[in-house]
Amino acid sequence: MSVDSHHLLPKIFLRLHLRFTRNPSFLHSHPLAKIRTTIVKLYNSLPIQLRLFGFTCNINANETLKSSATVIMFAKKNSGNVDLCFKMWQECDNALYHTKDLRACTKYLLEGLKFNKPFAPDVYFGIAPVRSVDEDKISCGKLIWFPFFLSNWRIERSSQEYVLVMRRLDQSWRLDHQLRTDDMKTKEAMVLLAREIARMHSQLESSREPSGNAASILNKLKLNETEFNAALDELSSQERLVPFDKNKYDFINVIMKEAYKRCIGHFEQRYESGYVRRCHGDLKATNLWIYQNSKHGQRELLALDCVDFKADFCHIDILSDVAMLAIDLEMRLTRWSDKYEDKKNGRKLTNHFLYTYLKKAKVEGDATWLLLEYYMTEKAMICAFMSILYDQLPTLGEKYLDVAFAHGQRLQRKLKLLPSKSRQLVYSR
Repeated sequence: MSVDSHHLLPKIFLRLHLRFTRNPSFLHSHPLAKIRTTIVKLYNSLPIQLRLFGFTCNINANETLKSSATVIMFAKKNSGNVDLCFKMWQECDNALYHTKDLRACTKYLLEGLKFNKPFAPDVYFGIAPVRSVDEDKISCGKLIWFPFFLSNWRIERSSQEYVLVMRRLDQSWRLDHQLRTDDMKTKEAMVLLAREIARMHSQLESSREPSGNAASILNKLKLNETEFNAALDELSSQERLVPFDKNKYDFINVIMKEAYKRCIGHFEQRYESGYVRRCHGDLKATNLWIYQNSKHGQRELLALDCVDFKADFCHIDILSDVAMLAIDLEMRLTRWSDKYEDKKNGRKLTNHFLYTYLKKAKVEGDATWLLLEYYMTEKAMICAFMSILYDQLPTLGEKYLDVAFAHGQRLQRKLKLLPSKSRQLVYSR
């Protein structure tokens, strides 16, 4: 690296960089050496305008992804070494999102960046102040590379709007795309996913938030019931050849309430035992990417776009976190075909993923499978109403409804096995 490139580094690394350069033994012995090398390489791969002066990018308007609360924009090809994309919060105020306050939105970006960066180290660059934005162009100030170290106090207290700056990844890496191929419909692929998620969870510290205890789970149960009923009402109001049977799904809310009452002791026990952690919170196939690591010759997992806007949704039991991915895998591996054998194979693969995860994560406890069934029913309900109410994807929502129906029935059968006056369960699947 040339001497001139010293000026391209964030100030916080300048002194460390000089010490590395002058003392070769320090370069090889210090634990920060590897991190420093990665950071320098990644930083210098960015266009110089983005690093020093701010930047303006043309946007592919046809590729822009909008939800009720966020917008993700993809930059057109540039002369630099990386293709960029940007995430911004939009003004929104509903049962889930409250994003009218710019300072709150900045706090969400920082929270997400802090969690995501270790699990996708070459993807997240930092945040940048927004100067102007429209459908085909975004103009920003200089990239803030380490906002939590350099400018956290100033950023969180300003009324400036910020954008999250990321590397654009190859869409073929995304897990929902890969699940359409035969390569991912194997036990080996499920072992890969289970191993990587278990590794992620092993790096997470126990949560100090009250989120994740029985009271927090009850609040989410009430919210989910309201949103789930609203989704059912939305489908009932649509004109269709065959009327939507809302009554078919009414039992799910009833069984979830009963399961909560019977599992209170287990919720509290796992909270006290440290199983509630600051988790990803949204482990769906659309947020996970698998790529071939050229250095190690192995496939590795990148986890993007964690929950960053509400502690109750991410300070959760690790069983709750993995249940989201299990539900998404089941839906995508069983609902793509009407053939019985394909559905059966999809369920087997999902079960293999869960068994492998529990083994890799060393999750033990008498009520493990009961709690997993509770959380999988919960996550299927969430995926259903999110698809129907917020993403305008009612067809996908109905597929999740079918999964919720199936797991609601399984949960009901498990509850029947419980002693009526006991909240303890010794159960093996």
